[in-house]
Amino acid sequence: MHKRLFFALWPNDDTRRQCHGLATRLGEYGQVVPAANLHVTLVFLGATTVCQQQALSQVAASLTIETMTLVFDRLTYWKKPAVACLTASQGDSRLLPIVDALSQAAIDSGMTIDTRPYTPHVTLLRKASPVFPLLFEPVVWCSDQVCLVESVTTPDGVRYQVIERWNGGQQGFSTAVPST
Repeated sequence: MHKRLFFALWPNDDTRRQCHGLATRLGEYGQVVPAANLHVTLVFLGATTVCQQQALSQVAASLTIETMTLVFDRLTYWKKPAVACLTASQGDSRLLPIVDALSQAAIDSGMTIDTRPYTPHVTLLRKASPVFPLLFEPVVWCSDQVCLVESVTTPDGVRYQVIERWNGGQQGFSTAVPST
């Protein structure tokens, strides 16, 4: 059996509220991403076997994860997927090595991943139009953990569920989160 998985940074409650509030203000320009689904994708894995998941979890558990701060200060429209995103004009230098290590682990596990340069972003709207003139306060996203997330299709739409977390400052620390 395969699971549809990705690695991500998961927001705290305040960051989630800020992002969702901004998405709601932009609602006339597209379909608002549910608050519970807001995240920063690190590596999209797609269909993942149990063996691949175990190998990827071992790599994630071996990473040293320090607190990273991303300041999302731009609204960006991506035409091909028709999404409106928050992007950062400047990234945190601690993020890219984590993305690179997780990407290499996915490749080593036989997975095909996106090879475009990594751009941290938070998708706010799907099926979006490119017009959203809006002034907003930058969203400061601090994270000291990497999450493995499953994309679950439900009758009400897609729901993202954290299945594992690795916390900063505790190399190799992993906590499985029970399914709900």
